[in-house]
Amino acid sequence: TLGNYGKYKKIRNRLTRLIGEDKQRFQQELIGKFKFRPKQFYSYVRSKQTVKDRVFNLQRKDVTLTEGPREAAEVLCGTFEEVFTDERPGMAGTVQGDVAAEIAINFSPGIVYKKLCGLRMDKSPGPDGIHNMLLKKCAEQLSEPVSMIFSKSFEQGEVPQDWKLANITPIYKKGQRSDAGNYRPVSLTAVLSKVMESVIKDEVVRVLEEKQRLTRHQHGFTKGR
Repeated sequence: TLGNYGKYKKIRNRLTRLIGEDKQRFQQELIGKFKFRPKQFYSYVRSKQTVKDRVFNLQRKDVTLTEGPREAAEVLCGTFEEVFTDERPGMAGTVQGDVAAEIAINFSPGIVYKKLCGLRMDKSPGPDGIHNMLLKKCAEQLSEPVSMIFSKSFEQGEVPQDWKLANITPIYKKGQRSDAGNYRPVSLTAVLSKVMESVIKDEVVRVLEEKQRLTRHQHGFTKGR
């Protein structure tokens, strides 16, 4: 009826106004936090783009162009493999001497719990599908079993197979978009593998700082610099 339709329009208009106000409030908060969380701001801006950048037409070695996402992925995979760093035993650098003797990684439940509580819930999960929110909300229950996994993995020098997988996104740099060499790979790995890496990194950096192996010029390895 006309009476019900009039009520519907009032409710609809009020709801639209409230959604607009909430959206505006969210955007203002996003701008206010730009200095501390620029990635969140740029992520929101990209989500509002009407035209999404997709990599389809890439040049093969025979100069022909790919015609679909699968063919483009194969070309990118071949390009990224050519610049991949070979980290077989004996290839990578190692920590030697008295420094190596003092590095004893502690994967205690307390340390793991602190790392899990520090996870940001706005990050995407890795190939294993385990989200940061689950790990953070269940940190107290998961800290002990995860600690055992970390310790066993470090002792045996092996990691779970899922931790070796990554979702790779090609990011355009410059030059011709049809040239696969003008894209750089950004990898999204399992969250737990990054947590384990963080624990190891903290201990290695601590020992190196005590031994004064990290100078004031090596800001890339120094916390807060």
